[in-house]
Amino acid sequence: MATNRYPDAPDSEKGTTIETGNHYQDFVRDELEKHWGISPKSYHSAEYQLEKGEGRFCEIKHDPHTKYGHLSIEVSERAQANGRWAPGGIFSTPCPFYIQGDESEIWVFPTHMLGRWAKMQGILWENFELTDEKKIVQEYNSTMRRFFLEYKDAARIGGIKIEVHDPS
Repeated sequence: MATNRYPDAPDSEKGTTIETGNHYQDFVRDELEKHWGISPKSYHSAEYQLEKGEGRFCEIKHDPHTKYGHLSIEVSERAQANGRWAPGGIFSTPCPFYIQGDESEIWVFPTHMLGRWAKMQGILWENFELTDEKKIVQEYNSTMRRFFLEYKDAARIGGIKIEVHDPS
């Protein structure tokens, strides 16, 4: 199991957030190998993640909200609920691809296109308004800020959807 870099994060004592993410990363690697013949590696230790990022090819995020017709894209994070915000997700990864979804569908984006689109919408990691108009939310007691990306926009900005027909 990966080292918990954020001990004050929600569910950190249970480890469910980290274990769920690790399971999803394994799932995505298998699906990418099945559909495209590639199996990107990822780093799980805190040391490697801080030095090299989650992986060299892609950052993978599990998103249980796809049933609502949108993706929840991370833009900033903090180590503690009352700590300082830092770039996160699409604004911090050095990886060329950003992958997000659930066990029924996987979205693959060129990271730079996703970041460029967010900036064109006025979504920046350091200073954005938490408004319904831009569909940006901050979770309660959160260590992450995110915005909702509608599927129609995801496809328009270069997202490729992989439908998983057999999620088992």
